[in-house]
Amino acid sequence: MKTNSNSMQRMSLSSKRYQEKGVLKSILITDCERLRDTIQSGIDEEEFDKAVQFINESRRLYILGARSAAYLSGLLGYYFKMLFDNVIIVDANSTSETLEQIYNIQPEDVMIGVTFPRYSKRTICALQFAKNHGARTIALTDNMQSPIVEYADCRLLAKSDVMTIVDSLVCPLSVVNALVTAVALLRKEEVEKRLTAMEALWEEYDVYNRSVK
Repeated sequence: MKTNSNSMQRMSLSSKRYQEKGVLKSILITDCERLRDTIQSGIDEEEFDKAVQFINESRRLYILGARSAAYLSGLLGYYFKMLFDNVIIVDANSTSETLEQIYNIQPEDVMIGVTFPRYSKRTICALQFAKNHGARTIALTDNMQSPIVEYADCRLLAKSDVMTIVDSLVCPLSVVNALVTAVALLRKEEVEKRLTAMEALWEEYDVYNRSVK
């Protein structure tokens, strides 16, 4: 199965799938196709709304993605930390360290697990642990056959693809953007106050380049 192919098999696949010339357009077209697939038959809006509700009601929000998915979970955590407190990005290099970081998870908490082929055992184990301890669980993955789905109260399905040694995560990134935006709109007044304070802080400490008009 191509989703479980190792790196050398993926490289071999890419040499057949793409030519040296035209790689850019081919990759962009493939990403567009996966976005259309996600819109037409992927993510369920009711599941998305439920995930937004879970996040909004959470006492603490844990976010975990390993390997290439770590960048998605990091971006999700970066923006959610701007919106509210008690967001924990689980950052560990082993299953034991991961479980140590989430050992105190409670039923009032929510955990988001992000994993795509080849699925991370560490992320699957952590979501199982969270569910067994009564926390609400959200899986961001590619299909209902994903091994993380079994431990998810809410399933956000975004198509991915194997291109070369690179996993295409354009669709999951769009879902991340939508989640952050939906929660921000739900907490509009609170978010506006926080962003106003942050803008003042960034201005005071000269965080951004202001030379461009």
